[in-house]
Amino acid sequence: MKVDINKFTVTAIVLILSLILSSSLSSSLTFGRDIFVNSSVGDDINSGLNERDNGTQNGPVRTIRQGLKLSRAGDRLILDASKPYKESITLSGKNISSRNSENAFIIEGRGAILDGTEPIPMDVWKFYKDDIFRFQLTLADVNVTYFHILKDNKPIKRIHAASDATHLPNLEIESWCLFRGYIYFRTNGKKSPMFAEDYDLSYSERKTGISIIQANNIKIHDLTVQGYQLDGIAAVNGAMNIILDDVTCCKNGRSGLAVGGGSSVAAGYSNFVDNCTTQVLLLQYAKYIFHKCYIPKNGITNKTK
Repeated sequence: MKVDINKFTVTAIVLILSLILSSSLSSSLTFGRDIFVNSSVGDDINSGLNERDNGTQNGPVRTIRQGLKLSRAGDRLILDASKPYKESITLSGKNISSRNSENAFIIEGRGAILDGTEPIPMDVWKFYKDDIFRFQLTLADVNVTYFHILKDNKPIKRIHAASDATHLPNLEIESWCLFRGYIYFRTNGKKSPMFAEDYDLSYSERKTGISIIQANNIKIHDLTVQGYQLDGIAAVNGAMNIILDDVTCCKNGRSGLAVGGGSSVAAGYSNFVDNCTTQVLLLQYAKYIFHKCYIPKNGITNKTK
């Protein structure tokens, strides 16, 4: 996809593209400390200052959220990629913001996955009729507009019921519908969601993967953000000079990336694909650059005007 430039100054464009095009982020930036996160073996009582636990509580922390609490501007938060991180995070406040890109705060993903899904328990399903099963949607914090279900970690088709519908719509094979407080799922006639060997079904449990709010000079590298109800990454409230390098946002309910509220985002060598509503959502006062990103045709919803 061609570079898309919206209201960036020439200086900002040159600076941001130089960072994206650099052979590695580390080649042109000055770092503070390295804070290590490992969702498999880390512990949030640790300092995070060592990649491995040496028995002195200086090993990695377990959650990205705790790593952010320990971080300051200029630090790198380095993730272990052996196990997905099941959390939503917010980048906000003066502690990680800086006035210049040379002192940027960096999340170094190293191929890690930030995942917003949870399995649908098999015991919630009840047989309804024919090939259709259902369960009652009792989640307190669900956005029904963008809530979605995944089969084998891929979003499956949703059939929308009209607001005044009196009957369940016709469901295609292996599609689902929210109707009168119940989730309905039509099988292929030979399998049942009540058995793990038949279906691996999950749902978008968390709202947004990474929310960036009133934070400046943040860089995210080599990370996948997937399976959230709303957006994979949302920079929508005065987040300035946000750089996404080799980032993939997929399987999210509203968009892979949302930008607005005076925020400025530059994405390079990144993928925004397989999100349910749109791939990139540009809201009012968004500033953005996309350089050599993969975004499917008609994958950008532009509401900047």
